[in-house]
Amino acid sequence: MDHPPLEPGEALRLHAPAIRGAVARSGPSFRATVSLPVVQDLDLFITDRRIIVRAEIFLGLFESDYIAWYPRADRPTESDVLTHVYLTPDGPMGPLLTLVAKTGRPSLLRGPELRLALYLPNAAAAAAALPADLLG
Repeated sequence: MDHPPLEPGEALRLHAPAIRGAVARSGPSFRATVSLPVVQDLDLFITDRRIIVRAEIFLGLFESDYIAWYPRADRPTESDVLTHVYLTPDGPMGPLLTLVAKTGRPSLLRGPELRLALYLPNAAAAAAALPADLLG
């Protein structure tokens, strides 16, 4: 999977491919998905300013990105801001990286906080690539 376009001067720190599954919760909304080769692939990209979770459906025919910026990064208004990161080495589907973000635009179906749990084999390397002050 190609990495998403980066901002000028932004550097890619880590590409963590093969997310096994993801669970997102925000307010009353709850979403869960798994990677199925050819049908849907999920990858995590960590830069020096933000995290990007990219879903590609049907070999890239459709793409969707979730982006959360680091607290001190210059970012667009109403953007999600990453506040905490938790690493669980032994989750039910393997290593688990949980990202907690303050939502930039809460709504009826989206609360003020989003929790995104990512099951990925290299969760420890992904946590190490994130700013240390976010690790809980």
